[in-house]
Order: sequence, then structure tokens, then C-alpha cells
Amino acid sequence: MAYREVTLKKLFALSGNSCAFPDCPAPLVDDETDIVIGDICHIKARKPDGPRYDASQTNEERNSYENLIAMCKPHHTIIDHEDTRNEYPVERLLKFKEDHEAQYRRKLYDPTWAGDLNWGRVDQRKLNIFLNHFFNRGDANITTHNQSGGQNAFQIVNVYAPLTKAVVAVTPLIESHRTSADKTGQIDYYAFRVRLRNDSEKTIKSFRLEVEIPNGFADPTHLSSMMGRCQIQGDVTVYTHTEAGHPGFVLYPKRTSDLVMNNNYIMRFDQYHDTEGTIAVRVYVDDDLVGSEDFSVRENRNKDRMDQLGLKH
Repeated sequence: MAYREVTLKKLFALSGNSCAFPDCPAPLVDDETDIVIGDICHIKARKPDGPRYDASQTNEERNSYENLIAMCKPHHTIIDHEDTRNEYPVERLLKFKEDHEAQYRRKLYDPTWAGDLNWGRVDQRKLNIFLNHFFNRGDANITTHNQSGGQNAFQIVNVYAPLTKAVVAVTPLIESHRTSADKTGQIDYYAFRVRLRNDSEKTIKSFRLEVEIPNGFADPTHLSSMMGRCQIQGDVTVYTHTEAGHPGFVLYPKRTSDLVMNNNYIMRFDQYHDTEGTIAVRVYVDDDLVGSEDFSVRENRNKDRMDQLGLKH
């Protein structure tokens, strides 16, 4: 089972890009090479023969944020090795996780919006490298040394495909505001516009931008530049755009593009009261996820309309 993207983002953000083992300064992503040198460790094992396995857990619970802790490879080996694993029961690892993340939680959580991570304080480039490395890798391939069978070898090596391409990191920059209102239908219309900022050293000439809007906010009548490039997938409408709509598109390192998406979403007046929902923005280059952003519909509610409806903001 693959890790969820939101799980990886939260795990990295609250790790502070450092090992959660007490007093260990090792980073998860190396500053000089941008290579992922840390591991995602399961507090309760994924497999029955692993340390601290809990048969009552579901597969989803095993790969959830609550059951994961980020560590350097040596400490990952120590907490799982057959000679030392008994020194690291579930309760102790949960304490490691709680204590380590607490120092970053105070910095990363925006006090004006309880429970919402302040992504502006996260190194977006390293976050994207971390995501690219572990996304869709809920199960790691394992090799053992000087041993046959099981997962108890003194050295555990996670085997991933070698890095053969230059690292690409892109930040989607979002602009959104109310553009018009239908008082008869009691609907507000919002613009949703995206630019791309190239945070890497590689020139980008192609991209795929995907925007997932919850169906309750999707606008079926004003698709704007996305006409003919959207489809409903479960409870979201997915809008897709590529460089094909921008002839001669080139995005040089450390530059920001012009608008690459000009879309819309709607908010009915009755949705203002208990608004929930996130618009997910994903950027791909050569089918690799290179950037993402989660846009809160609730935080972007028009204040004039909220005043008219007697809502606090």
C-alpha cells in the first residue's frame, strides 16, 4: 500500500528535516547533494514478522502518519534489529515522535488557524524531493547481509531506483478571489489562477498541471481555459493543463511563469456557514510529481459575503 501524499507532507514538515532519534542531528535530505538519506520507519511493523507488529491494525493504519516516524538509516536499523528492538517498544517510539515533532509543531502551525500547517516555513524544495522519493513506495524492497530469511539482518538496505535525472522542484503559486455573484441563484463565483515558480536549477519545457476541485465547488458552466480538459473522478473534478496551451513555454531556473491556468470555482451562500474542502494542485514533469499545494476553500471565503451572512472571519 502506498503512502498518502498528505501523510508524507505532514511527516516531513514536522520532522524539521532531521532524524527523530533523540539528539541525532542527521538530516533526511542531504543539503549538499539533495539525496534522501533518511528512512520512513513504522512504529508498528508492516508485516507479521516485523518488530512491534499489531495484528489489529488495518493496512491503512500501518501506513498512516500516526504510525510513522522519520529517522536516519543507522537509527532505523537500531530500533528494528533483533538484538535491540526490545529496547524500543511502541510507547517509547511514540514518545520519540511526540518530543521531536513538538519543537517544529510550534513553529509550523499557524496560530491564527489551529491545526493548519504553515507551509511557508517548510523548505519546499526538500519537501518535493522527499515526496518524489517515497510517493507510491509504501512497501520497500529489502536485502539482507550474512543471513537467510526474515527481516532481522544487522544491515537493512532500502533499494530504490538510482537517481539519474536532475532534481526538479516547482511551487504552484495560487491567486484566487471572488469575481461575481448570482443573487438569484445565491452563488458566488471565484477565480482560481495558477503560476509556476521553478525552484530548481533545471530549465523546464514541459509540465502537467492537475487541479482537483471538490464536486460541491466545481463550476460546470464557466470552465474558462479548462473547457474540455476536465473529468469527474469520485468526489472531485480534475482539471488538467499542459504546456501545449502555451506555445514556446520555457521556465528557466528561479523564474516564475505567466498564468498557466485560469479556472473557476463556485460557493453557494449556504456553503459559507460550514465550509470544508481543499483544492489540490499538483505539478508533474516527465510524470514525476515536482510540486504541490493544498488550497483551503474555507480560508478564502469572501469577507463581504460573510459579513452579510453574519459570519465571523
